[in-house]
Amino acid sequence: MQLLHTFCFINKAVKKILLPFILFFGQPLQSQVTDSAFIETLYNQGRQYIHINPDSADWFFEKARKESENRKYLPGLIMYHNYNAALHIALGQNDKALQQYDRAITIAQNNNLNAEVGVSYMKKGTLQQYMGEYALA
Repeated sequence: MQLLHTFCFINKAVKKILLPFILFFGQPLQSQVTDSAFIETLYNQGRQYIHINPDSADWFFEKARKESENRKYLPGLIMYHNYNAALHIALGQNDKALQQYDRAITIAQNNNLNAEVGVSYMKKGTLQQYMGEYALA
């Protein structure tokens, strides 16, 4: 009888410890998802101001870049360079935009982010076609 009573005590202890254990280890996963959503929201807010108020767009992009660096969110850094290139295109600075796309491609290739590499190459190619450099595109 003693043995069965001991197992019942262990079962109750496990039930009491299991919920805090799940909450403790589940929290970082939820945090990473909300961080990336927050950063993408900043980029989308800045994107709305590209043609209306470029200074505000730049402010949103810089804030999102800082958050991406603090949280070590590499797709966020790539998005920064892509959105910053769009801002340069809106301002008529196509050479700076190409440099931003090259930086995005470099970061993505160094970190094996294949989807981001493809998106950046497509954007760069579209800009080069627009500029009339069909051979480079």
